[in-house]
Amino acid sequence: MDNGISGATREKRAELLQLLQNAKKKKFDAVIAKSASRLGRDTIKNLLTAIYGAANSKATEQQSRYMKELASVTIRLNKLNKEFQTLLQLYTEKHIDLERFKAQNEYIQVMLNLL
Repeated sequence: MDNGISGATREKRAELLQLLQNAKKKKFDAVIAKSASRLGRDTIKNLLTAIYGAANSKATEQQSRYMKELASVTIRLNKLNKEFQTLLQLYTEKHIDLERFKAQNEYIQVMLNLL
């Protein structure tokens, strides 16, 4: 039924706004319409904008998570590198013997493999 409501803007279309809210709440899996134009003018453009926005948001979120993981690994790697440098210095200055050096170096190798 046509109530004379313009499809140019969504603000005056209460049912469409409710549909969009329900979509955000994932209350359904699909919307079936006679044609895309029934959902509003510039529907394809709006759908592509919405899809791009959602995909971009997801990609940004995933990138942020990967950057945090990378920062964590980098911090641990730097710590292990410092431990090895200290160990090597102790060995070269004869503060520890070869057996102790090997044991500590094996520990560092195990920790590197856990990264």
